[in-house]
Amino acid sequence: MKKIRFRAIFLFIFVVFVCFFSSFRNKNIASVESENLSTTPFLQIRSELQEKTATKKNEIIGKLRQMENSNEYDLKTDNNSYAVLQTAFSGLYENINFFDTENLEKSVFEELSNNSTNAGISRDILLDSQSTLDLFGEKEAEIRTYALKFLSFEAMKGNSEPLFKVISGLKDALSLKGESVKGQYLDLEDSVLALCQSVQGKKQISRIREIINHFQVIEKPSMTPPEKEVLLAFVRGIALCTEGGEQASEVREYLIKEFPISLMKG
Repeated sequence: MKKIRFRAIFLFIFVVFVCFFSSFRNKNIASVESENLSTTPFLQIRSELQEKTATKKNEIIGKLRQMENSNEYDLKTDNNSYAVLQTAFSGLYENINFFDTENLEKSVFEELSNNSTNAGISRDILLDSQSTLDLFGEKEAEIRTYALKFLSFEAMKGNSEPLFKVISGLKDALSLKGESVKGQYLDLEDSVLALCQSVQGKKQISRIREIINHFQVIEKPSMTPPEKEVLLAFVRGIALCTEGGEQASEVREYLIKEFPISLMKG
């Protein structure tokens, strides 16, 4: 009798276990199938966008290489170098909303890096805004934007000299004249930001001090409006560089200490 009861209890437990396991297994299978169904369209879309971006990258780089190999273009002359950069920068701008734009930019900039002339021409684009406006017309803003992005890319690779020259040239020009060509103060601010971002972590504090000392950014008791705007462009670029980072509070204290009058007055 006891054996019958024991077998009955054992059988009951076994049946309950089998039912529970089957239910749990079915739920997991359904969950996996549902997850696969929900992620498949996303993966397909991402794959299609990556393919389109790769196609655009090949188109832009193909055009650049064709220009370099063509007898029509002598890349030792400034005009043709400008044409190469316009092809590259306009191509990037036209595809600014494409998936993985960062990878597209990196590939094109790597191609441009193969010719050292391109960094010098990009520097000139930023330093001579009026000539850039005359050359590129309504596209001058996008050309300047990508010229700075390219020089930022170069600085990240260790070639920061062109960016140093851009900052030096803009600082001197803007400090001396009472008016600027459209966007030059912003170009200065963005150039300082890019130079600061070319190093990471604790090295940024050293780079910030280097920027202030190298370019002799000094607060004077009496400053002209252009001089004040130049100083603030440096301050904004440096502040943006460390915004939200571990160095932010230390940099803020450093800037207030160096430029108390200008920062207190806004």
